[in-house]
Amino acid sequence: LFAAGSFFMAFALLTPMAHVAVSAVDAGLSVQTAAAIVATIGFTSIPARILAGTLADRFGRSAILGWCYAGLGLSFLVWSVAADAKWFFIFSVVYGAFQGACVALRPAATADHFSGPWLGTIMGMIYFASFVGALVGPCIFGHVYETFGSYDYASFGAFGLCLISAALMWRVARLSVETE
Repeated sequence: LFAAGSFFMAFALLTPMAHVAVSAVDAGLSVQTAAAIVATIGFTSIPARILAGTLADRFGRSAILGWCYAGLGLSFLVWSVAADAKWFFIFSVVYGAFQGACVALRPAATADHFSGPWLGTIMGMIYFASFVGALVGPCIFGHVYETFGSYDYASFGAFGLCLISAALMWRVARLSVETE
């Protein structure tokens, strides 16, 4: 369940880094503004990593990771309505926050569930699943854009995959509580 959640989320995790600047320019924004939107993603992810860790230590890493996956999905809905700089920057803040939180929490949550002598192997398998999603996701996203002439369908797909990931993580969190 944990690896499947990481896999589905990975289709969406890095996609904006490949497409949001193009989307912003297509919407009529300048190249400089599009670059600032991407930079905002990176800037926002830094404090989010710290805050997510604090929340996860208090409420459970897997549960908070599930909420981060859901928030990441919601950011794609914001992107689907972005038509001006304000909405693109709102997207970049929301996406950056949840993207940073996901990246920070996943290794710790993995260690919570799979600690022991096989942790390195399991972490490698989960990162491999994520790598496949991160490799294929932006390509599929671009193909959907080229086919339909809009990022909307791809954004809705990313939203759905993130919600599937969130549901899987919440199930992992519930199973952990039930076995304690």
